[in-house]
Amino acid sequence: MTPLQAAKAHCANYQPDGSCLGVYYGDDLSVDWSRYNPCDKCLLADGKRCAYFEQIIVPMRPARPNEAKALAEAVSAYQRQHKLQARKFCPECGEAPLFAKQRVCASCRVKRRRETYRKYNSLRRDSNRVLDTTVEPVFTREKNPVLVENGSVQRTPQNRHLNCGTNKSAT
Repeated sequence: MTPLQAAKAHCANYQPDGSCLGVYYGDDLSVDWSRYNPCDKCLLADGKRCAYFEQIIVPMRPARPNEAKALAEAVSAYQRQHKLQARKFCPECGEAPLFAKQRVCASCRVKRRRETYRKYNSLRRDSNRVLDTTVEPVFTREKNPVLVENGSVQRTPQNRHLNCGTNKSAT
């Protein structure tokens, strides 16, 4: 939802022909004639700031979740357009506001993680195809396995402590 669409839906001053009544109300709900300023065209349609929108529409919290989300998007777009927020927004999508110590929003973080995993797994699969250095154990009568590399057998020296405490001599 754009700020102009939010004004059409929620602003009491917006008229069907696109004009603005320019009526402001005081704290006691009486008309503040000192601020009365009717316009031929809504200020939001021209991309200008509107004091009524900032005071009345921005703090509004609709009861329905869909309306609340749409209005929040419109308010966020209005604040970004006029640089009214000190908040940072996601550098990748530019839509979601960032909280303290966040670099990207949650949805962009998920996309980055998926991309990283895909790259890692593709590199891992490619490296497994190229390098085939397997070492297979050969089982003998000895208690410890002997490793075989390139067809030659390497025998380990038999020590008494490796034979699980038996006192048999090496033969």
